[in-house]
Amino acid sequence: MNLTLSRGLPYAVKFTALAAFTFALLKGAFIAEQFGFLSALVFAGLHLPFCLFSTLFVLWFFESYQSIGFLALASTLLNAVLI
Repeated sequence: MNLTLSRGLPYAVKFTALAAFTFALLKGAFIAEQFGFLSALVFAGLHLPFCLFSTLFVLWFFESYQSIGFLALASTLLNAVLI
């Protein structure tokens, strides 16, 4: 199978978005374990829902609208780090 950039890039971007969202979930779970659920909810704020929305946007629309998909990927990564 000839794996070119046009075939491999959507999978790499989608995997990166899912990995970032998984990182955000684990980070929220570790905070909840250490400080309690309400502290994790306050600490994560709206970053976790924004990260979920951006991840879903990447998964659904990246192949149709790649430029906006890259912006959604950047939003996913930023929100995952900010939690």
